[in-house]
Amino acid sequence: LEPKIRGDVETGFLKSPMRLNGKVFTGGQKHFYLENQNTIAYLEEGGRLTIRSATQSITTTQSVISSVLGIPSHKIDVIMKRTGGAFGGKITRSFHCAAAAAVAACKTKCSIHVSIPQDIDLIMTGGREPLIVEYDVGFEETGRLR
Repeated sequence: LEPKIRGDVETGFLKSPMRLNGKVFTGGQKHFYLENQNTIAYLEEGGRLTIRSATQSITTTQSVISSVLGIPSHKIDVIMKRTGGAFGGKITRSFHCAAAAAVAACKTKCSIHVSIPQDIDLIMTGGREPLIVEYDVGFEETGRLR
């Protein structure tokens, strides 16, 4: 990635009485939540689709399913019993499970339960990638950035 530069960086460094630079490294991290990815999908009266999903983002789950099925979002109800303890692993990584259940429920007109076993879940959902941040900053004795 190219660095984002705003202003005259070299002049800012020249006018700065203090300067600090270095690197910060964060290791990768797997999302290891207790409840694996799972979804129950079923059709209601009037063609409404109900999704019960282990997700941390009900609105985006609804939007993804709407896009996959080509039906308006207002015809999809996403229900989540509780959230927490997934460390961000179910914000976007639950969509594949919810979408698969939704497609199957609409095609078969039956209730569908999709549950991904923990070992497969870890392979599919990944985690946070390692990251290296290089920084170089000029500042005044007060700490004000230049």
